[in-house]
Amino acid sequence: MDQESEADPAWAQLAEFRRATAEVRQGWTAFLRERLLRWALRWTIGFAGLYLVTVFYPDFAWLWWAGAGLALLSLSLLLGGQLLILRKLARSESAGDNLEATLKDLEAAGPQDDEGAT
Repeated sequence: MDQESEADPAWAQLAEFRRATAEVRQGWTAFLRERLLRWALRWTIGFAGLYLVTVFYPDFAWLWWAGAGLALLSLSLLLGGQLLILRKLARSESAGDNLEATLKDLEAAGPQDDEGAT
């Protein structure tokens, strides 16, 4: 891109779009890291509580299986949400690539005159 195309509002919007998607991707990665840490802490405390319950009430040993199932379900939802967001971001970035290619094609074609369209 030369200076003339930098002044074009379409190129400026594309640059802003790319900056925003990169920012979202970086922020989402940090958010996921924090959520995984909280998930691990939550289930560590939860399984410690399950241990105490099953020590005092051995008839509730089935809670281990229920707790493990819930932990796996919550982890799969957390990671599934991550996958969904990353797919949407990739689709958005692909749309940005398509827009950039279209803008380059339009610049290569030169200015169009609409006088014959009347």
